[in-house]
Parts: sequence; C-alpha cells; structure tokens
Amino acid sequence: SEQTIAAQKTQLDRVQSEMKVLQQEMEHIRELHQSTQQDLETFARKNQKYAENLKTAVAKLKEFKHKNTTLQQQIETLTSTHKTQYDELMTQNTTLTQQHSEIAEKLN
Repeated sequence: SEQTIAAQKTQLDRVQSEMKVLQQEMEHIRELHQSTQQDLETFARKNQKYAENLKTAVAKLKEFKHKNTTLQQQIETLTSTHKTQYDELMTQNTTLTQQHSEIAEKLN
C-alpha cells in the first residue's frame, strides 16, 4: 500500500541521512588520524634529534672530564715540582746566608 511505501521511503531517507552523518564523522576521524600521524612523525624526528644531541653532549662531557682529570694531574705535578724547587732554593738561601755571615765575621 501507499502508506507502507511512504513509511519505507521515510525510513530509507532517515537511514541515508544517518549514513551521511556517519560518513562525515568517518572523514573527520580520518583527518584527525592523519593529523595525529603527522604529529607522531614530527615527534619522532624531534625525539631522534634530541637523542643525537644528548649522545653528543655525553661524549663531550666525557671528553671534558678526561681533559679535566689530565689538567688536575698536571697541576698536582707542577705544584709538587714547585714545592721541591722552593725547598731547594730555601736550603740554598739558608746556606748562602750562613756563608755570608761567616765571611762578614772574618772581615770584621
């Protein structure tokens, strides 16, 4: 009957309308997914660059630590050498002062 046909057409229109809404939502989801995928790829590149920078920084830090240790050893060696030379000069100075006193006494 016509009522049945009209009811089926109304139902068909409603279903088609709902399908159109669902298709629009799916398209929106696709766009979000694509945007998220691009964000993830960007993040992955930045993360890779960060990892490389971190690796470089660690290598430079190790190199700095090694140089610092070497410099500390050199400073310790120079300090020890300087102390030894200072002690030797003070001994020589004491000896020369004694000799000077002895010569001065003999001259007087």
